[in-house]
Amino acid sequence: MVIKGRKAIVFLLPVLICFICGCSHSNSTSSLPENAFGLHLSSDPSEKVIMSTVNRRVNWAVDYSDMEVLVGDSDLIVIATVESIDKTIARSGFYSTFATIHISETLKGESSPDISIVSMGGYVSYEEYVKGLQEGDLAKQDLNWTEEEKQNGVVKAQVDQQNLLQEGEQYILCLRESEELGYVTVGSYHGIMRIYGEKVWRKENAGIFDKEDIIQSILKAQEQ
Repeated sequence: MVIKGRKAIVFLLPVLICFICGCSHSNSTSSLPENAFGLHLSSDPSEKVIMSTVNRRVNWAVDYSDMEVLVGDSDLIVIATVESIDKTIARSGFYSTFATIHISETLKGESSPDISIVSMGGYVSYEEYVKGLQEGDLAKQDLNWTEEEKQNGVVKAQVDQQNLLQEGEQYILCLRESEELGYVTVGSYHGIMRIYGEKVWRKENAGIFDKEDIIQSILKAQEQ
């Protein structure tokens, strides 16, 4: 599937509290780089175009960039493949992706091989994105899409330039069990590490590490 990008939009908003974090944004418009891995949307096999990218920056109350902290706050850490993207919805100003994963290896905790998870961010249709806007925001965000673009375009909603879950791709996932939602990814980019061959991408197109080094770091952190 081919992905095209038209523009990236990053917003500046006041600091707010969402769950346990505050988030800030900066305004800019720039060209959108091609996603190295491709975009897979199970709901529609036709070509999709990323028309806009919305990236929120989050200040976490804890330092999830510290592997010991990340592992300590995770109930379940697995190597898994995304079987399906089930839905993307708006929650408290953030978009959340609901997905089903198949676990091939467990690095911490126990679970059945196939589970449902929730992560921040996702690919959102024009219709769904507009539903979540405040009155007057549509004009500010330069979403003057044509009818064709509204049908074939998506908004890429990220937090901290995280890896977004994509169907058929493999990840190291750090998950916390929630009474309300089941398993949710920890942090923003921190708990979603994309596997590409023998490498792991901690962020989208950045933070590249050897997969085995990441696995050993996770196992070592549990010994502390």
